[in-house]
Amino acid sequence: MVVCVGGPGSGKTLLLKLLTDNKFNQDSVLVPTVGVNIYNKEVKYVKKKVSVSIRELGGELAPLWVEYLKSETCLIFVVDTQNLGQVGLVAVKLCECLAQLERNSISFNQVARLCVLWTKQGCVKTITKLLKL
Repeated sequence: MVVCVGGPGSGKTLLLKLLTDNKFNQDSVLVPTVGVNIYNKEVKYVKKKVSVSIRELGGELAPLWVEYLKSETCLIFVVDTQNLGQVGLVAVKLCECLAQLERNSISFNQVARLCVLWTKQGCVKTITKLLKL
C-alpha cells in the first residue's frame, strides 16, 4: 500500500481524486479529510494491470504518520508551498517519515519509494499536468 501524507489543506485529496477518478469534476467542493481515505488506482506493471491502494492520512493525523508507515515502503508526501506556517511541521515530519522508510527498507529488504509533491493551493492545472506525465 502507498501512504499519502501532508499538512492540512496541502492538496492530498485533490491530488488523489485527480489520480484515481477520471470523471472527477475539478470544480467540486472537497471536504477536508478527517481520519483516513483509501483510493485504488490500476497501473500497468510488466505488461499486467495491478491495483495499487493509496491510504490518505488527514493532515491533522500528523502525530501518527510514522505509525502508519511502520509496515510500508512507499510514500507520497504533499507540501503546500503557499502555507509558510506549516513549513516547520512539514520539515520535521518529512525527516521522521524518511527515517522510518529507511528502517523499513532495511527490515523488509526492499527499496523504499518516496514522491514529494509541492502544491500551491488552487493550482489544479499544474497538478493535472503532473499526473499526465
